[in-house]
Amino acid sequence: MRRGFLWQSYEIYGGVAGFYDLGPLGTLLSYRIIELWRKYFIRRHQDLVVEIRTPVITPAVVFRASGHEEHFTDYAVQCKR
Repeated sequence: MRRGFLWQSYEIYGGVAGFYDLGPLGTLLSYRIIELWRKYFIRRHQDLVVEIRTPVITPAVVFRASGHEEHFTDYAVQCKR
């Protein structure tokens, strides 16, 4: 299990670039990092800050309506193909 931290998602199907699965140790590590972040940024300022959770994937209609789809350019990444 490669020490249980992480491996490429969908590996048995050839994998997908940029997608990874967390194993037991990776999951535990991520929970601990999140908990440290919460202690530092949220719990110290409970009178000013609340925690929310939003979807990870945004529907295309949102990007079209905001103009993001038509006008956004990522200058940090350039496709060579």
